[in-house]
Amino acid sequence: MVVQNGWAYVSGRPLAPCHAGLAAYERELIGLVQAIRHWRAYLWGRAFAVRTDHYSLKYLLDQRLSTIPQHRWREELLSPAVAVITGPSFTAFDDLRREIDASTELTTLRTKILDGDATAGWSVCDGLILRDGRVFVPAASPVLPSLLEAAHAGHEGVERTLHRLRADFAVLHAKRAIQDIIRACAVCQRNKVEHLHPAGLLQPLPILVHVWEDISMDFVEGLPRVHGKSVILTVVDRLSKYVLGNDRRTNDKEQ
Repeated sequence: MVVQNGWAYVSGRPLAPCHAGLAAYERELIGLVQAIRHWRAYLWGRAFAVRTDHYSLKYLLDQRLSTIPQHRWREELLSPAVAVITGPSFTAFDDLRREIDASTELTTLRTKILDGDATAGWSVCDGLILRDGRVFVPAASPVLPSLLEAAHAGHEGVERTLHRLRADFAVLHAKRAIQDIIRACAVCQRNKVEHLHPAGLLQPLPILVHVWEDISMDFVEGLPRVHGKSVILTVVDRLSKYVLGNDRRTNDKEQ
């Protein structure tokens, strides 16, 4: 490791064998994740800039990722517990302390918690009010917009953004505020968030032994009418591929 003019450089480490066959974009993203993990203790609650020579990573926050590992790596990069990429200095905790000192209601609440008169779940740590172990943020707090913006940096929909915010902060009506932000976000409106589970393994069809054991049926429509008939019913045996056809009237198909 070399530190020069406030910048730290860490020598690279070889990729795991399972990552050797990945695309260059994914390999660069893995290297970025490893660097963030290495400096996690120093990047906690701070804003920082990532400088890379890989052009595609420049648009990491605006891209629609296609694989589950990519989503997991980007969530780790954008987690409030790790860091906020780019942007102004993240001084939410200091702003919250000043807000508590200036608010009579919050100061009274903090005093009740310290005296043991508050309900269960409330606590005070380093001048901040905690609710169930998470930093309490009032709904009208001027710090809330910056927290919502940091949680929304991944553009991954309401539920993922809400989960990222609630991991460290207790905010009243957080879901409603996040929904309003996503409705006004041009990137979120252009990209559709995937809500489906992984498809899993393919399920092959059973191998047939006898003919006409498994058949498929379909109608061929739009043919010229002959003797009042314009539809052909086709029956195909899946094993021998033998096809039977029978002409039908349109009303026969509807029946």
